[in-house]
Amino acid sequence: IETKEITPLKVRENMFLGGAKLSPDKKHLLYYEYSIGDIAFFVMSMNEDGKEKDIKDEVLRLAMTAKWTDENEIIGISYAGGAYTADTSLNDTPIVSLEDEQLYTFEKKNNKIYYITLDENFDMYILDLNTNVKKKMKIQNVDEIIPSPDGNQILIYQSTETGEKLHVADSEGNILRTIAEGEEITRASWSPDQMMIAYQLGTIVNGVNSRDIYIYDVLAGESTRIAVNYSLAEMVWSPSGDRIAVSQLNDIGFFNPSIFYLREEKYQSDKGNGIYNINRHQE
Repeated sequence: IETKEITPLKVRENMFLGGAKLSPDKKHLLYYEYSIGDIAFFVMSMNEDGKEKDIKDEVLRLAMTAKWTDENEIIGISYAGGAYTADTSLNDTPIVSLEDEQLYTFEKKNNKIYYITLDENFDMYILDLNTNVKKKMKIQNVDEIIPSPDGNQILIYQSTETGEKLHVADSEGNILRTIAEGEEITRASWSPDQMMIAYQLGTIVNGVNSRDIYIYDVLAGESTRIAVNYSLAEMVWSPSGDRIAVSQLNDIGFFNPSIFYLREEKYQSDKGNGIYNINRHQE
């Protein structure tokens, strides 16, 4: 950052590299590569030795997906069915209770696994790793599950006949409220303190498509639009939760980065103290 010099971490000839994510302890990098066919996942040590291990070929073999958990574990779905966990030494362990499941996606949080099956209704289940008990939720046509940082709540994408809904549910999958509904909802994420939820909402008004960015205030129970018609936005929260970095594709294909500052000011209301008025400006 000080010198503005860029040093490549990995270059492979005739290969596309992507999806690079640091482990929570910042000691390993998980990424994928592909040319033609299925992608392969790798873990690179961020130590000086620069050792690299191929998850797909050396250990997990049929890993279809791979992501970090808060405990520096790698979890993913296998092409052969079921799911696995792996440590940074690439010692993998199948999740026995899911060996016979055909999974669409899953998340692990606080000894619970939330997953969606590849069936007609895209049903959602919760597996309690303490009791090994599975529970099928009443909600159907689920697209994605996003646990909150503390694991006490989850965001649920649900497809409908006319578009999508974004729900907030408790850790048992019981829906508490619906915070957005529209043609398409993407990029939903929790702020680090869980007091705000960012998401992109696509709507069609008078035949015109618009993809706008919103912030949902958990305390106030209200959403505020902070950006209009951002195409394919990617959003990342700052660790403090007072800023969001947003990038978009412009007409010639380049990313256009922006930073939105979310400034909080307490004020008194007829409901008592603790409600926040969030003023936003863009850089």
